[in-house]
Amino acid sequence: MLRGLIMCELCGLTYSGVYSRIGKNKQNERKYYRCNGRHAYKKLGKPQCLNTTLRADDIEKVVLETIKKAEGSNGAVWDDIVKKCEKSGLNSDSIEEALTSLMDKGLIFEPVLGTLKTT
Repeated sequence: MLRGLIMCELCGLTYSGVYSRIGKNKQNERKYYRCNGRHAYKKLGKPQCLNTTLRADDIEKVVLETIKKAEGSNGAVWDDIVKKCEKSGLNSDSIEEALTSLMDKGLIFEPVLGTLKTT
């Protein structure tokens, strides 16, 4: 999804998507983004990066809440949502990916090109 698009502010390496299986019988999958410096540091000859792992759900939550706060009766302008989310510290590529994921899940839709509404 976002592999190579999110940059780590601590070490400068990119993040990669990983997942873990959780729940009874490990049936549910949880997606994360982890800095490559957290697990590839030995190969790179650098100290291990201590930056946090990002849950894909958390990124989507920030984007969805931003839309809910900004939308009026006609919805929220896509570019305004991206700008507001960037002010929250999210990378524009992760925001775009979250918007696509939220649309795929049916939580938001685009009634008019460039405008977003929650369902």
